[in-house]
Amino acid sequence: MNQSTTDVFLQGLNGLSHDSLRHAVRYKEAVYQRKRTRVEMAKREIEETSKLHTLLHSISHDTDLEAAMAERERNFFMRMLVDRQATLPHPTTNLRYSLAAQARDKKALGQTDAELALLQRHVKESKRPFTLSVDRIPNSQRTQSAKE
Repeated sequence: MNQSTTDVFLQGLNGLSHDSLRHAVRYKEAVYQRKRTRVEMAKREIEETSKLHTLLHSISHDTDLEAAMAERERNFFMRMLVDRQATLPHPTTNLRYSLAAQARDKKALGQTDAELALLQRHVKESKRPFTLSVDRIPNSQRTQSAKE
């Protein structure tokens, strides 16, 4: 966040009642957790897609499978093996999509992390303190998740 954005944000926070400030913090914590989960999911999807690509490549070179099964049986087997999907996914397309989604989610998480840190600092410095849920998440873990 740049300084003018920070100033506007802090000015708005100063105008909130104690209850509204508490609700704003709780909301921003929920947003942060959701975005953090999305980044983790994108990492898992990238890993899954990579493993699928390796599997499909290996199977395409497996001549024993072709000799043992008719095409219809092989297609049925593949649908069962790969999450019972009606059509087999295209790993390269899935990987590109997952990487783009992860980059977008990381950026959003970084922004939310900065906003949450500003909210947390504001609450701690204000005369209206209350316990923050983010106090249970070490700053190093929050910052690391936002950067990953």
